This record gives sequence, structure tokens and C-alpha cells, in this order.
Amino acid sequence: MKPVLERPELGQHVRIVLETCHQLACPIAAPWVYRRSGVYYLRLRPSGTSKKSITLSLRTRLRETAMRHTRRIQATLKVFHLDRPEDSWEELVGPLKELAENTLWELISLEEREARSLDYSEMLEDLQHIAATQPVTSSQVKAIKVGARILQAAQARLLNGDPEPLGDLIEELKAEADQPLRDKPTGPTSEPKGPEITFSYLAGLYLTEQADQLKPASLRDMKSACKTLTAALTDPEGKELDLRTHTREHMTNLKASLMEGRKPLTVNKLLTRISTIFTWAVNSGYLEKTYNKGLKISKGAESGRKAFSPEQVKKVMSAMGQLPEDSWKRWAMSVVVKFSRTPR
Repeated sequence: MKPVLERPELGQHVRIVLETCHQLACPIAAPWVYRRSGVYYLRLRPSGTSKKSITLSLRTRLRETAMRHTRRIQATLKVFHLDRPEDSWEELVGPLKELAENTLWELISLEEREARSLDYSEMLEDLQHIAATQPVTSSQVKAIKVGARILQAAQARLLNGDPEPLGDLIEELKAEADQPLRDKPTGPTSEPKGPEITFSYLAGLYLTEQADQLKPASLRDMKSACKTLTAALTDPEGKELDLRTHTREHMTNLKASLMEGRKPLTVNKLLTRISTIFTWAVNSGYLEKTYNKGLKISKGAESGRKAFSPEQVKKVMSAMGQLPEDSWKRWAMSVVVKFSRTPR
């Protein structure tokens, strides 16, 4: 059986994604990292459709390694800004500066130097290949050249121990990124670009990824909770809240909606479920920030279960005394009595 490697061919993956997306001529939706048979995969699809997608095996069973490889692939894709191909050079500078900073701040052990050098070489080859063969805009041409400079500077840091080229390039990009902000008149902020990210979308991704790790009962419980939360985050016209722009007010309104006709214990359970998915979404890169902390109800959220009274215990003990000593019912009832004497 072919072994599962811990370092995929990142350069080949980037080339496949770039070429396919240029052929599709459309922006990419948020990436989806999932696990199948223990191995992690990265799936990218065109925004607004679920019929076409690109699936790449990350060839690792370690989640941390899979997420690191995914970030590397996404970082290279940012050079072309495929998620917003209509952007101008001024809008491309920010992601390029972020890519350079992440490259400079990355901690690389001695054991990883050879493999990382190979990664940089493959990515540089990809940039040259795309520039020579694929249709690109004038802004993307500039982005490709800067991307190549970032990779060459990264190689200088890695092989020669010289971080200065990367530092100089970051300062250069920072100056260009700040210039449009100084010249741009103040005004209302625009809506974020790209496809909406709804709770039902995140819940679907989470349940798919965690399906092989949750027990059947836990999976059913989570699906039921997600259905309830999705309904609570949908307005009367049937439009679900876009979580990219959600606020604290949206979350407090959600809590108020859940409290209608439900006990505090049930509401807290639902709030725990949404917190689980929100934390996963932030860690997976789907959301930048969430506003659901500190919503749980503290008063009246205790369990409604009551312990047996002394009289009830006496009746149960009397009934057990009439059963045969080898009866499973007798020993089952003794366990029930033991754990019900102290309120939970």
C-alpha cells in the first residue's frame, strides 16, 4: 500500500488550482478542509455553485499539518487574488504584504529547511508557468512579479540567513498599501465581497468533517440543534443571516428568540452548540471574529431532576429485598438508588 506522506506536492497543487480556476473564469468560494478515511483533503469550488469543484489530497493524517498546507496553498493563490479577480493593483497590495509578513515570521526548523526550500522553488516555478501560459490582468502581472520577489527573498533568508530582502519588500508594500488609504475619502464601509457565509453552510461543513468522530446519538443531537439555530437566524422573509457581518446585537437577538418557550437549560445547550461551530469556523478560517461569548443563562439553568426522598428510597429498598439475589433488576435498582440520593 502506498504510504501517506506528510508533505504534499504543493507546487503541483497550486498549478492545478490556478489553471482550473482561470479556465472557469470565476471567483473561488471559501475553501473546505475535510477528512476521509483518516486523510485530509482540500476542496475548492467556484463561488455560487456546488456542481464544479477541485479536490486535492493533502496526503496527511495530521490536522495541524493539513491546515498549514492549506494556508500555504491559499497564500500562493492570494498572489493572483482569485477570490476577487476584478480587483485593482491597489487592492492586491494588502494580501501580498500579508504573504510576505507570514513568510518572514514563519518558524522553520533545521529539519524542515530542505523541504521548505523545495516548496519555494515549486511555487516560483508555478508563478513563471502561469505568467507564461494563462490569461492574467495587468494588476495580476504586477502581483506575479511581486510574488516571485517574495519567494526569492524567502529563499535568501532560508539558505543564506539573510532576512533583509524580505524586510525591505514588506516596507515597500506597506508604503504602497497605505497610500490609497491616505488618498481615499472617508465614507461608509462597503459590504464584504464574496459569497455569504451562513450558519447552515458552516454547520454542514462541520458535521461532514466531524461525522466519523461523533457518536450517532451526538451526531443526531447536533443536527437537531443546528436545525433549530438555523431557523432562529433566518428572518421572516426566509433570508439567513450572513455571519461575515454579524454583530453582538444579532447574537443577543438570537438568545432572546431561543428563550421563547424553552427552559434556560435547553437554551444554554443550544448556545453551547453554536459556540462549538463558531470556534471551529474561526480556527478553520471561515470567520474572523464571533460575538457569541457570555450569552449563557446563569439563573434558573439548573437541572430540574430531583433526588429520591427518604420515603421513596425506603419503598425502593423494600421492593428490592423481595427480588432474588441473582436478579439483574435488584442490582440495577441499587445503582439507581445510589446515584439518586445526592441532587445533581
